[in-house]
Amino acid sequence: KQWYQRRVRGAAEKIFYGRNTTQAHQDLEKATRMAYAMVSDHGMGASAPNLSFHEIRSQVPRRVNMWSDQLQKEMDVEVRDIVQAQYDRAEALITQHEGLFKAASEALFSAKTLNQDAIEELIAEHGNPFEAQHRAKL
Repeated sequence: KQWYQRRVRGAAEKIFYGRNTTQAHQDLEKATRMAYAMVSDHGMGASAPNLSFHEIRSQVPRRVNMWSDQLQKEMDVEVRDIVQAQYDRAEALITQHEGLFKAASEALFSAKTLNQDAIEELIAEHGNPFEAQHRAKL
């Protein structure tokens, strides 16, 4: 969830401003690190399922790989695919619910903060962008 939120900010800036800011760049770095951790440390990738290289990586110099160049290439592709898929997902969500995002942005700009009632009012008026995603997963 956390790294998906980071990709949402980058996608939103690209859609609304036509470029990414320094903050979005920092989010991209964090999202990339999280994706590498998923693949290489937590065994969540298809290239090295159920394997963890965390301890190995922490005991050797940064530029030394304890696995083959081929496995590294596969992991790099997998990480790139994970990050791109989440960016595409965020971009589609923002594009589909652009009215809500713009209304929330305008409300935040004028009020500086939004309480739960204000957010619920915005969602009631513009729709809940996450509701369809939950239904699709069930």
